Amino acid sequence: AGNTYWNLSFDQLNGDYILNANLDVNNDLSINDGGLDVSATGCSGSVSCNITIGGNLSIAAVDGSFTKRTGTVTFVANDTGNTIATTTESFYNVTFNGSGGAWDLSDAITITNTLTLTNGTFDLNGFSLTMTGATFVNNATLRLQGGETVTGLTIDTDTGTVIFDGTSTYTSLPTGNTYYALTFNGSGGTWTPNGTLTVNNNLTITAGTYQAGAQSFTITGTSSITGTLADNNTGGTNIFVGAVTINSGGIWNSSVAEDFEFRAGLTNDSSAGFTSGSGTYTFSTNAQTVSGSQSFTITALSNTITSSTGLTFS
Repeated sequence: AGNTYWNLSFDQLNGDYILNANLDVNNDLSINDGGLDVSATGCSGSVSCNITIGGNLSIAAVDGSFTKRTGTVTFVANDTGNTIATTTESFYNVTFNGSGGAWDLSDAITITNTLTLTNGTFDLNGFSLTMTGATFVNNATLRLQGGETVTGLTIDTDTGTVIFDGTSTYTSLPTGNTYYALTFNGSGGTWTPNGTLTVNNNLTITAGTYQAGAQSFTITGTSSITGTLADNNTGGTNIFVGAVTINSGGIWNSSVAEDFEFRAGLTNDSSAGFTSGSGTYTFSTNAQTVSGSQSFTITALSNTITSSTGLTFS
């Protein structure tokens, strides 16, 4: 029958299927009954075989099984709405590499060697991710709500985006507090880190609320606020290295005497609300501009810029 299929389903109860070549399934792979084994030495070079899937993966909870060996499962869909149902099975290497592709977990997943996001979006969708001694390489997008249990994951802090899209209140970030690019995009959601937040590239608040609380933060890239940035605690040191833009509909809400430092300017284009609190807003280091299409009030402002162009208001 060959090793390339459109849809492939294993349905023989108690049957064991052992690969002797790499398997390509252009659409859906279903293991309903019996077990699929990638083989320890069955492929070229006496290594485990690899599987490429263009659609959904489903492993039945009762009668389906998957033996991972040291094989790689690669998901290559270029569309959204793809699902991964793993039941209790674990994987050695998992790669997502489909431009425009998106995959949602349907239950918890365990990966024991490497999780690689090359293209597309891998969505935990509220389910747990366990990385048992595994490496995470993120050149694409990891999406989660904020309440998932994430174990053993060391986030990739020099590439990739992490998106939180939950709609509840979350008192920590399950993937840690250091990111390359970070987005909050869940209407009604509120995320409060439990430690110092470091974003090495851009922070985007599309919907929902990033609540800084008692924790410090440093945002190295730009900050784009269409949702809400809030701070209800005077603890922490808050530094924006890159430019900050409050877009139309965005809200800035500091309800206490919290200080903020800006090194590349502040723009307010929103009439939805700007509450500065009574803390000091320090503009430092680089020549920069305070501007915007909407007027706003900063209660206490300090200018420590020493360059000749200094701080400009427009």
